[in-house]
Amino acid sequence: MNRSMHATILSLFIILCSEGAVIRAQQPPQKCCLKPDMCSFFTASLIGYVQESDRAYGSYPQTVGIVADFPNSRFALNITTTLNGNTSNAIIIEKYKENLQWVIDPLAKTCHVMAIPEDRMIERCIPDEAQFSGQVTFAGDRLCNVWTFPLKTKSLDGMFTSTVTADECIPVTSSYTGTDSQGGSKTYVVEGTGYYDFKSLNDVSKYFVLPPYCQKIEDPLFTMKRKVSNEVKRIKQIRRFL
Repeated sequence: MNRSMHATILSLFIILCSEGAVIRAQQPPQKCCLKPDMCSFFTASLIGYVQESDRAYGSYPQTVGIVADFPNSRFALNITTTLNGNTSNAIIIEKYKENLQWVIDPLAKTCHVMAIPEDRMIERCIPDEAQFSGQVTFAGDRLCNVWTFPLKTKSLDGMFTSTVTADECIPVTSSYTGTDSQGGSKTYVVEGTGYYDFKSLNDVSKYFVLPPYCQKIEDPLFTMKRKVSNEVKRIKQIRRFL
């Protein structure tokens, strides 16, 4: 067999193999949406950070209990953070139709109301710009789809990866890698999150009842008299997608 014939056969073999790989390649599924209109779930995250200004770095765990009421565009987040050996808890209630959010400290019994910042509310659907990254299995045989997309706001710039079940679009894991420039100082952030105890609900009214010590609203543009911690801001802004 001469070199020309060998090259031709080799080229044909490569083409056939390539076509076979294309045929066997996994086709992207349709982008999905979480089915229940109302639900609750918990997240457990480990967050690592490096501050550009003073090169301070560290990591901390955080858990968030979330109640979502998608038809009424309202969300309740119960956030517990452990940082430098100190544990703090804050409850954030968001009502997008009123453009208001309440930041509650249940231990100190303080409550502050403010207009919701520019960040988007939690979304139940995989965004249009998401790219399919493949399939994995959890709990032995639960098939899940992995989606990756850019997450950009006025303060965040990075990539977000969301893993959801293939049949019901229930979140299983997520990760964020990027920067957070709140307060004018850039912080590099890496976050890994697991989701658990997902429940579909029929009535979530009790989760949005404000405690009696919450301030009365006189001005819809009322701003907080004290700042929420950077950790609370960060987790609240990052978790805009399930």
